[in-house]
Amino acid sequence: MVKKNKEITTLDEVVSIMLKAFGSNQEYMDKKFGHIDNKFEHMDKRFDKIEKIILDDHKERIEKLETKVQYLENILNLPIKK
Repeated sequence: MVKKNKEITTLDEVVSIMLKAFGSNQEYMDKKFGHIDNKFEHMDKRFDKIEKIILDDHKERIEKLETKVQYLENILNLPIKK
């Protein structure tokens, strides 16, 4: 049996249909963007960890270089620069 659609006769009915359509679309988009937001938060945490590892490594390497430069300055009897 084929169901015949009710004719839309009032502006209020049109508004009601539009609000339902936009409302369901908004729920769908909120769900999808919420999922994307979670992924970005996860990626931010991973980037923070990587950044910390790199910065710690650079700090250690710089400290080693400073120690070596001081050692060379002492051997060569160079004035210490600050």
